Amino acid sequence: MAGGAAGLESSHVAAVRRRALAGKSGWAGLIANRRIFAIAVFASLGGLLYGYNQGVFSGVLVMNSFKTRMASAVDDPGKQGWLVSILELGAWFGVLVTAYFADKLSRKYTIVLAVCIFCVGVIVQTAAKEPSSIYGG
Repeated sequence: MAGGAAGLESSHVAAVRRRALAGKSGWAGLIANRRIFAIAVFASLGGLLYGYNQGVFSGVLVMNSFKTRMASAVDDPGKQGWLVSILELGAWFGVLVTAYFADKLSRKYTIVLAVCIFCVGVIVQTAAKEPSSIYGG
């Protein structure tokens, strides 16, 4: 068998070299580099805000001011379901088209585009005077 012991040795050397190049991993690696730590914290804010946006909307549905403005949607259980699920449906659609845009624009610009679209949607939903604006936002 050609390369038996030599192949294992070179594989081990390559693994040791990869570990040395990668640096520390886990919490030690994250805390050791302030820049990477700051990027990780900033990136995690996206998930935090997305979850917060989902959680807050259930509380918005029972607010008197929201019921007054959006009475047609709040009184109908079907429309109320659409109001709650539209954010998830938008995220699902976004996932379907993200790969295409990542190939065409790059991952970096696709993320920037997605954030801009999300921000515009939040602004439209915040300024909504009727249920269709919430659906569109």
